[in-house]
Amino acid sequence: MKNTPATRIKSRCHRALRAALTLLPKSWRGSVSRWLVDCSPTADSRLILKIAETREELEACYRLLHGSFVAAGLMQPDPSGLRVTLHNALPSTTTLCAIYDGVVVGTVSMVRQSVFGFSPGVSQHLGEFKVRPGQIAEISGLAVHPDFRQTGGTVLFPLMKYVVDIGTSYFDLRQFVVAAPTALLEMLEVLLTFKRFDQRDAKNLHAAVTAPDGAAMLELREAKTALKQIYQGTRTRQNLYRYFFKNRLAKHAGLGPVVASAIEPPMTPALLDYFFNHCTRLFERMANHEKAYLYSVYKAPEYIRYLPVNFFQSETDRLKRKFPRYQARCSGMVEFEINGQRERHLLAIVDCSLHGFSAHLGTPVPTQVWGDALVHHGLPQPAKLRVLAVSGSNNAGFYGFKLAQPDLPWQKFVAALAVSGDNAQVISSTTRFHSRPQALAPA
Repeated sequence: MKNTPATRIKSRCHRALRAALTLLPKSWRGSVSRWLVDCSPTADSRLILKIAETREELEACYRLLHGSFVAAGLMQPDPSGLRVTLHNALPSTTTLCAIYDGVVVGTVSMVRQSVFGFSPGVSQHLGEFKVRPGQIAEISGLAVHPDFRQTGGTVLFPLMKYVVDIGTSYFDLRQFVVAAPTALLEMLEVLLTFKRFDQRDAKNLHAAVTAPDGAAMLELREAKTALKQIYQGTRTRQNLYRYFFKNRLAKHAGLGPVVASAIEPPMTPALLDYFFNHCTRLFERMANHEKAYLYSVYKAPEYIRYLPVNFFQSETDRLKRKFPRYQARCSGMVEFEINGQRERHLLAIVDCSLHGFSAHLGTPVPTQVWGDALVHHGLPQPAKLRVLAVSGSNNAGFYGFKLAQPDLPWQKFVAALAVSGDNAQVISSTTRFHSRPQALAPA
């Protein structure tokens, strides 16, 4: 970014106006904030947006995030100089980066449903929103280099647009939740129509989305309609509806073969070893149940050699399984009728068999009570199942479910898993997500 007298004056003016916003009545802040938006419909030619894949890219992202969190008082300095969480070890977390002139100047992570699940503070509020097919993700680890924070249009907005593009096109994401300081939450509310959670519940958020003040959610379909109305008639550089839902900042180049990107591990065995055994030693500090979850994700020998030790799988649990079980990551919901009231819970399935599955739920569910489950597993027809929670842990949030009778979509899903080994090939061959996202350069 060129540091010319004109850009310095413009940045100072923006800082002064933003400071003045805090003095205005809340009802006026939205209009003034939207007036201050300045998003170029075309990105700087030196800016590249991509998924962080190499050791150098990931380390630069974690280092930038560490500096941002320490400066904001959100964490104590780590000896490694990196901000890394256990969610970063999972295939369900995708870290994106913004590279300007060869230097990582921005990063953000999409934390999708996984064996570590969502926090109770998030899960208990999902019922307030209309449940639709598709995934939900926590947006965390957002950081922008200090030299690029003065105007959001240079790095922040292109990075946020990349999150929306990748999330909707490749992971079927329909809803985003973000935890952040009050100032950022207010900006997201007035500019992008995020809806804030209650303050008391936001304090329960998982460390993957550390935030001192609160959290908010965005439902993309509702946001698209609302933003179209809010920004109708505004000039191009202020119109965030056109920016996020109509403009194309970049072209996809060199798309690879059909791959289920949500399943493909972004962490190679060498990267897991480097970041979690050598740089931070997070694996050493994991609880036994967390180690168990990690072993349920990474079963290949080349990964197991780098996973934390001192975890012993129960032979009793293994012998109890009468049917082959398969690793499967898909989402759904389950309803129970308790004292005449219907209780709805979101679930994230982590493994399954023909007659049952294991899932993580953010809220406690009754055991030995029959309920109705709807599972979106990537095949055209969702599975509708009568289920019984036969075991579980309210603290860890994991439950085992028994099926009364597998329906035809579930039978097809499990049969496909038996052939492919996991649901990567199932999803890649039966959904509309046909390519792996690659680096984006300006159109």
